[in-house]
Amino acid sequence: MSTRYHCFACLLFIFSCNAASQPLKKLANIDFAQADFYLLDVADHNVKVAPSIDAYIHQGDLYIAITPLFEGLRLKYSLIGDKFSVTFADKISEFDFTEELANQGQWFNDGSFIFIKSEILEQLFATQITINTATLKMDLAGHTVDFPYKTIKNQQKQRKRNNYIIDRSDAEQQTDSGAIITIADEYRLATVPTGFASLEYQVNDKKERYDVNIQVESDLAYHSTSITLNHTENETNSRILLSRYPKFTGDKILGIWDTYSVGDLYLTQSSLTPGSYSRGLGINFSANVKGNFNENMTTSFAKTARPGWDADIYHNGIFLETRVVPADGLMEFNNMEVYYGANEFKIILYGPFGEQETLIEQVSVKNNSLGQGAYSYGLSLKENESSLLDVNLSEFDIDAISGRFGIGLFDNWQLGVSVDLNDIHNPNGGNESYRISNQITFPGWFFQNNISINSNNISQASSLATSFFNNDNFTLNYNSQWNEAQFDESSLDANYNIRSGPTTNSIYYSYDEFGSSKTERLQYRLSFVNKYVSASNSLSYIRKNENEDLFFGALTLSTRIQDNFRFLTTIPYDINGEDSIETEQISASVLYNYRHGAYNHTFNASNRSFFKENLWSVGYNLAINKPTHQLTLRTQYNSQEKWAVTAGIAINFGYDYFNNEMQFSSQTLRGAGSLDVHTYLDRQLNGIPDVLDYNLAGVTFSGGPYWENEVSNQDGQTRLFRAKKGITALRANWESGSATLNNDYMIYSHPGSLQRVNLPFYLTTEVELFVLLSGDSQAVTLSNVPLIASNVSSGDEYALETDFDGYASFVNLLPGKYSIYVDKEYLRDKGLQAEIAGFEFNSPLRGGFVVLPNIELSRSESGEIGANKLLSVMLDENNYEPLFYTDNDKLIHLPPKGGMKAPYSSDKLELALFKEIKMQSTEQERKELRAKLAAAAEGSQQFQPFSTQPTSPPSVGTIVASSQETLEVFETAQEGIEDLEQLNPVVVLSPLKPENVVEDQVPTPSSNDNVPTQDTNTEQAGEKLDLNSGFVIQFSALKSLAIATALAETFPNTKQLHIVRKLVKGESFYCLISRVLPDRSAATEYLKTAEKEGFIVDATSYLEPIWSK
Repeated sequence: MSTRYHCFACLLFIFSCNAASQPLKKLANIDFAQADFYLLDVADHNVKVAPSIDAYIHQGDLYIAITPLFEGLRLKYSLIGDKFSVTFADKISEFDFTEELANQGQWFNDGSFIFIKSEILEQLFATQITINTATLKMDLAGHTVDFPYKTIKNQQKQRKRNNYIIDRSDAEQQTDSGAIITIADEYRLATVPTGFASLEYQVNDKKERYDVNIQVESDLAYHSTSITLNHTENETNSRILLSRYPKFTGDKILGIWDTYSVGDLYLTQSSLTPGSYSRGLGINFSANVKGNFNENMTTSFAKTARPGWDADIYHNGIFLETRVVPADGLMEFNNMEVYYGANEFKIILYGPFGEQETLIEQVSVKNNSLGQGAYSYGLSLKENESSLLDVNLSEFDIDAISGRFGIGLFDNWQLGVSVDLNDIHNPNGGNESYRISNQITFPGWFFQNNISINSNNISQASSLATSFFNNDNFTLNYNSQWNEAQFDESSLDANYNIRSGPTTNSIYYSYDEFGSSKTERLQYRLSFVNKYVSASNSLSYIRKNENEDLFFGALTLSTRIQDNFRFLTTIPYDINGEDSIETEQISASVLYNYRHGAYNHTFNASNRSFFKENLWSVGYNLAINKPTHQLTLRTQYNSQEKWAVTAGIAINFGYDYFNNEMQFSSQTLRGAGSLDVHTYLDRQLNGIPDVLDYNLAGVTFSGGPYWENEVSNQDGQTRLFRAKKGITALRANWESGSATLNNDYMIYSHPGSLQRVNLPFYLTTEVELFVLLSGDSQAVTLSNVPLIASNVSSGDEYALETDFDGYASFVNLLPGKYSIYVDKEYLRDKGLQAEIAGFEFNSPLRGGFVVLPNIELSRSESGEIGANKLLSVMLDENNYEPLFYTDNDKLIHLPPKGGMKAPYSSDKLELALFKEIKMQSTEQERKELRAKLAAAAEGSQQFQPFSTQPTSPPSVGTIVASSQETLEVFETAQEGIEDLEQLNPVVVLSPLKPENVVEDQVPTPSSNDNVPTQDTNTEQAGEKLDLNSGFVIQFSALKSLAIATALAETFPNTKQLHIVRKLVKGESFYCLISRVLPDRSAATEYLKTAEKEGFIVDATSYLEPIWSK
C-alpha cells in the first residue's frame, strides 16, 4: 500500500526560504526575452530515455516541463487544476501550484506546459541533474530506484518472448506481437509419392543392360517414408526409412521422444568405439539430439542425394574432395575435421545433364548444445549390415543396442554418457563399450574429453580449441589408448589457421606413438578462396622412427567460373624424389554445360596418369526437357577403347489434390513436403471459403527457393513442391492488392507430407490521426496517449499509444463500424478533458487510407473529463484514399455481420492469428490527404473543435535549440520503408482470437536448434542458419516482417539473404543479414563485394531465423 507524502510542499518550502534571501524573479510574469529555450534529450545514467523535452534556463536556473518529462520516464502522475501528484518509489507526492510559489521562482506556465525548478526534481527522485547545452543533453544520475520506463520495457520484452509461443490451453490469449499462423504437421495413411524415376537402356563395348532408379517420399501408415531403389543388372541397392518427426516445436512422441525412425538406419558412431557399424536395420529413438555428431573437433553426418551424381565437398570454402553418390543415395561423412567457431560443409552436386544442387551442413564449435538443465537422450536397436529389402524376417535378430544421455550441468558444462553393445549373440562374447564425455566452455575456449572403456582397451581423447583473434583458430588434440593384447598408442596434434581476406594459412603438427614406432608430421597449407576459385597448396614433411624422411606436397584447384563450367585438378609432387612432379598421380576433369531452349548439352573430359598411361575419358550428354518428362542420352569413350551409349527417360512427379491428377515435370520436385494453397478474397470476413468469396489469381509466393515462378491460377489454386523438412515460412503477395492483410504461415513439413492451406486476403484500412494538448497560446503534441479502436460490428478492439509526435496509426482494420477514442481512464488520471474525444466512421469495404482530424485535449480545472463526445465522420475524397482503383465489382468485402473465424486448413475449422502488415500508402499520398483535410477543416463547421492548430513556440531571447517547425496540420516526417516502420503501432488486442491453436507452435530461441533441417537445402535458401558463432553483414532492421520481406525481394542477386529476429530495447526488429561468415576478416571481404551497404555484426546478437532467400 502506497504511503502519501507531501514532500513537494516541504521541498518547495525549503527552496522558498532560500529564495527569500535573494532578489526573486516573478516567474509568473516572466519576460521570456530574458530566458533561453532548449529542447533537451533526457538520459538515465547516460542512456537516452526521452527526446526533445522542453526546458528554460533563466538567470542560471533550469526549469523543466514536467508533462513531457514524466511521460518519457513513464511516471504515474495527475494534474487537475492546481493540484499535482506523482508516484515514485511507491510513494505519492502532492503539490499545489500556487501563485505565491510561482512568484518565488519555483514554477511557471509558458502557455503550453508547467515548468518546475530542476532542484525540486533532484530532491524528489534523489538524483543529480546535469545538462550540456552544446550537445542538448540532460542526464539524471545517482538515483538508486529505477524509473518506471525500465520496468515497462522489461515487461514488454518478456511479453514479446512469451507471445511468440501460442498456448492452446488459453484460447482467449491476446498478443501484441503479431504472432504468425503456425500449421502443425500432419501425417496421413498414405499420400501419392513425390519424387524421381528414370529408366535407362545402355549399350557398351561388351554388353547391354537396363538401369532403373527410383527416389520417392510419401506418407505411408502415418509415417514419413523415404525410398531409394537402384537396380542394375542382377544387383539391387535400396534404402527404405519410415520416420516420425515433431508436428510442432515441443511436440513429443509417446510423451518422450522428438523423433524416431525405423528401417535402414544410419547412426553416427564414436571413433572410440571399435567394432561398431554405422548402418543396419532397426529402430532409433531420439530426443533433443542434433543431426550431426561432434566429438573431439570432428563431426559426422549424412546427406541424401541422387545416386550417381558427382559431389564436390568444401569446408569453409576450401575444397576437400570429390565423391560419387552411392547407389542407395546416402553419403556418409564420418570424422570430418572442424575448427573453433563456425564450420560450413558445402556439398555441391552435379547431375549428368547440367543439374546442380547444393547441400549445407553447419556445425558450430563454440558453445555447448545443452544449456543448464537441458538434456538429450536416444536409444537404438538394429541388426548390423542388414537392409529392409533383403531381410529374412525369420532370421532377423537384433545384435546391436546403444543408448546415450546428455545433460547440461551448467551453461558451460555438459556431461554425456553412452553405452554400446555389439554382437550380443556372438558365442565368443560381444563387444561392449561405455563412454563418458565432458564438454566445458569458457569465453573464447572450448574443451572436450571423452573416455571410452571397451572390452579389450581403454581410450581417451581430449581437445582444446580457441581463437586468439577474430580471423584465426587453434586446436590441440591428445589421444591415447591402453590395449590388453597389443601395444599402447598415443598421439598429439596441433592445428592453427589464420585467414586474411581470401587467403588462409594453416599449420599442422602431429606426433604418434605405437609401441616403439614413432611418427612425426608437419604440414603447411596455403589456401585461396573466392566466389569462383578454391585453390590450395600443401607441403608435408613426415619422419618415421628418426630414420625415414618424406617430403611431398599437393596442389589442388577447383573452379566454378560460371554455374555451367567446372574444372578440378590435383597435382601431387615429391620434393625428395627424382621426379618432383608425380605425373602418374595427376588428375584433372572439366565439365561444361550449355542450355539452349529445351536442350541441355553437357561435355565432360577427364585424365589420370599424365605422361604415363594417359588414362583419359570424354563424354557428351544430352537432355531434352519436355513439360512432363526428360529424354536423355549419354555417351562415353576412354583411352582403353571402352565406350558406352545410354538412352533413357526421366520424370519428376507429384500429385495435384485440387484437381485429383498426377503432375509430371522435367524439373525436380523432390523435397520434404508439398503444399496445396488456396488464395482468395474473403468477402464475407469469416475465414471460410464459400461461394461468395472471390478466388485470387496472380498471387505469388516466397519462402522456398523453388517458388519464385509459382503463381496462383484463376481458381486461386497453387501446388508448391519442395517445402523444407522442419519449418517452412510461407508468404504470399497479391499484386493487385499488395497492401492487404496478408497471412504469414509457419508450416511444419516432413518428407512426403501434404499440407492444405487456405490463404485468405483482406482489404484493410489504415487510419491515422494526431492528439494535441491545447494551451493558452498554442497546442502541442501529446505522447503516450492511449487510444482505442473498437469495431462495433465484430466486437474486436485494438489499442495503442501515440508516439512522441502525438501521432497514432491503426493498421489492418477490417471492414466494420469503428469508434476511435481516447481512453477515459487516462483523461481522469492525467486531469484532462475533451469535448470531442474521438470519432465514429464506417470503414471502407474496399480498404484504403483514412486521415481523421486531430483530437485536442485540454487541462481540467475540476477533474471532470468534459463532454467526451464521439464525432461522426463521413469519408470522402478529402480524407480517404482507396486501396486501389478497379472496375472489378468482386474486389470488395460484404458488410460484416459479426466476428470472424478463420481456419487455416480447408478441412479444419479453427481460429487463427493474422500477421500485421503495414499499408503501402506513399508518404506523398499521406501529405495530400492531410492537405485536403486541412482545407476541408477551414471551411467546414463540422471540424470547428479542431480548428486550433499548433504554432511555433513563443520567441525567446536566445534560441539555442528551437522546437521543430510545426505545420498547420501535422505531417509524418518519415520517408521510405524503413522510416514508415517507425509509425508501426503496438496492437494490444488481436482482431482474431486464437482457439485450438497447437501448443508451442513457433520455435523459440532455446528450441530452434532442435528443428531438423532438410537434406535438399540449397545454398540460396533453406540451410539451417547457425547463429551460435561467426559474423554477418546486416543490411537493414525493420519492425515489420512484411516490409522486411518486401525489401529483401528487391536485393540484387544477394545469395543467402536471411531475415532474423533481434530484440532492441525490448522490441522485435526483423534484420536483413547475409550468410554467417566464420570470422570478422571474412565478413570484411564479403562486405567489399556486396552490392548493398551494411555493417558487420556478431551473429550471436540475433535470436532466430525467420526467412531465407
